[in-house]
Amino acid sequence: MRITVNNKQSQISESAIQHAMSRIETAFSKLRGEVISVELLVEDVNGPRGGIDKKCQIVVNLRKMASVAVSVEKATFSKAISQTISRARRAASRKVQRRSIRAPRRRCELQFGFQN
Repeated sequence: MRITVNNKQSQISESAIQHAMSRIETAFSKLRGEVISVELLVEDVNGPRGGIDKKCQIVVNLRKMASVAVSVEKATFSKAISQTISRARRAASRKVQRRSIRAPRRRCELQFGFQN
């Protein structure tokens, strides 16, 4: 699983980025076989004016399925990252479960010999 962090305005520290990457790693550990990559985008929407404007977006690329995208805006980066990771994990696991329910494995029923 490849994890990419895009910190557009360099608002968060390197230690916060490492913490977010470890949280992503543990959150998607059960889906390791299905997840190709996780992209994290962090930005301050309206700059130094303040308010609920810290935006975090995660795009999870899944194997043989459409990707899952989740976006959250909160007052702090840590809250936005935390909630986005939990929502993305839940959405990705739900999508993987739906695929396994809707498309069960097909059995191959080959018969050899002559039939009367």
